Amino acid sequence: MLIINDVLISDSLANTNFACNTAACHGACCIEGDSGAPLEKEEIGIIAEHLDVINPLWSPKVWPYLKKAVFMR
Repeated sequence: MLIINDVLISDSLANTNFACNTAACHGACCIEGDSGAPLEKEEIGIIAEHLDVINPLWSPKVWPYLKKAVFMR
């Protein structure tokens, strides 16, 4: 277990990759919070290449934030 600010965190979290569950959030994690979903530089390229497939999965209000994340970095 890890302790971060008096909160116990499972060790398995350090070895788990983030994965979007758009069926559950409908893109909410991309627009809520301080900086949206975390993206690695290589992920930005992958998203840009597949926007025609990815875009319909999210709520229409997510598109401006996704467009900014992909094309403005």
